Amino acid sequence: MKRFVVIIVLIAAAATTYAQQQGIGVRLGLPAGITYKRYLSNEKAVEFGLGSAFKNSDKRYYRNAFKHMSKYDNYNYESVDVSSVIYLQARLLFQHDFDVSDVEGKFQWYWGPGAVMKIAKVDYWYRDPNNNNMYMHDERTDFDFGPEGIFGAEYTFEDVPVTLFAETSLQLELVDRLTLRLFAGTGARFNF
Repeated sequence: MKRFVVIIVLIAAAATTYAQQQGIGVRLGLPAGITYKRYLSNEKAVEFGLGSAFKNSDKRYYRNAFKHMSKYDNYNYESVDVSSVIYLQARLLFQHDFDVSDVEGKFQWYWGPGAVMKIAKVDYWYRDPNNNNMYMHDERTDFDFGPEGIFGAEYTFEDVPVTLFAETSLQLELVDRLTLRLFAGTGARFNF
């Protein structure tokens, strides 16, 4: 029995020691998905995300994209269907402590540069006004890529290896078309 207690105490001590090294969790928002964060020091971290978006969540974005593509210059937009959206994110984050008294745990804000890549299946329906308003359909794979600036805050509980976070970011989309995109999310990570 003593060995069992000693092993449990050693495992708990190891978990507490490494609680700030890395965490994996869930992110809700745009994009929603899985997040992995590795703390390089108390002041720096890297984060990677794999996510998606709800079906048709970017309809307005793709309607505007339709209007800017020369391929569709002489056609009238009808609708769009967006599916199979995949986001990949990579970030370098600079962590800073909030100076808050009487707060147990660790409360930090962070900022940093990153990059976002998105791939989505897009189906456009449109009309040809020069051919009796005939309906037409076009299926394409949309690929977007660009740098991102991130700002957020996180709270890590003192006695539980869990971090809660909320953040917002601004992406400058360079590939497929030049545009600014705003992302926001919140979530939780289990630290180990």
